[in-house]
Amino acid sequence: MDQEKEIRRSGNKYKDQSAKLTNGSDLSERHSRDYPSGSSHGDHDQVAKQLDISHQRIEELQKEVIRMEELAEERGDHVSKLQEKSQV
Repeated sequence: MDQEKEIRRSGNKYKDQSAKLTNGSDLSERHSRDYPSGSSHGDHDQVAKQLDISHQRIEELQKEVIRMEELAEERGDHVSKLQEKSQV
């Protein structure tokens, strides 16, 4: 549980992964190198929108994981207190 508390103090343990995924400047630079000037931008726009949706979903899931970890810790604390009371 100490590791979980450290993660909460330092921020989201998935933050580094998310930051790597959301670097938009790298994506646009890569696009300009990967596609010839005559390529359809419609496909690129569709992929970019899907990427944005995926990033938003990742953020939502990360927040949900944090909430679940906090809830599990609270319940673990509650269980510990009940165990202490039952031993008295």
